[in-house]
Amino acid sequence: MVPTDYPCRMFPAAYDRKYVDGTNILASDKQLYIGSIGLGVPPRVGDVAIGVDGTEYHVIHDDPNNYDGMTNFVFILLGRV
Repeated sequence: MVPTDYPCRMFPAAYDRKYVDGTNILASDKQLYIGSIGLGVPPRVGDVAIGVDGTEYHVIHDDPNNYDGMTNFVFILLGRV
């Protein structure tokens, strides 16, 4: 399989300390917010999201947010360096 890049708008944010348990969420993990507008394909577990600074985040968990039950508005992902 050939890797394919898909441009997107992504905001990486640190997890609140109360969610970091050292097993499911590590201190170095980031919560990645990816907007769905103009996104070619939805992000999935196993994908790699690359930040503007070149940091590679491996998608460990994905949570598509679709408030009408059909249209994804934003994807909230657990990204691990």
